[in-house]
Amino acid sequence: MMKKFGLAVLITLTLLGCGKVEEKVDKMITKEYEKMVDVADILDVLLTHIADKNRKLSFEDGELIDTELGIPKYEITSFEEIEHFNPEEIVDGYVVKPVVETDNPHLLIVIAANGKEDAGSVNKAMQKVLSDQTKAFHGKGLRAHHLVNTNQIVRQGNYLIYATWEGSEEISHLFERYVK
Repeated sequence: MMKKFGLAVLITLTLLGCGKVEEKVDKMITKEYEKMVDVADILDVLLTHIADKNRKLSFEDGELIDTELGIPKYEITSFEEIEHFNPEEIVDGYVVKPVVETDNPHLLIVIAANGKEDAGSVNKAMQKVLSDQTKAFHGKGLRAHHLVNTNQIVRQGNYLIYATWEGSEEISHLFERYVK
């Protein structure tokens, strides 16, 4: 009788313990999920900041609008439009570039990579984009040269940003604080 009682207590404790383990796993999954940041949200924060810093731009309905002309000055496209990125390494990503590609080097790329290894590869791809951009804007004027030379490539976990923009350092700090 005592053995049966001991076995019943052991089974009960085991089941209670399993419930606690499941609870811990649920909490861990929830915690990891809460750490995830939507790339579109990051982009919204950064574009709102850019528009706030530039009187000639407004950020409305997901577009950067030229306030003088009332038309989109920059387009938001998929990261897949940039040749160096491997879509298999990326969860989500966006590119902000001028609608009319002239002597305007503005380029903002925000990407969430699949994992640490993929984030390293995406970082290398961003370095290639910078190399291409440096070559493309060599000799195109002091402003373009300055913007490309002050480019910021920042990695925060699996999230990366590429910013060739006025105030790129401030943009990268905002990105780091938001993704933290």
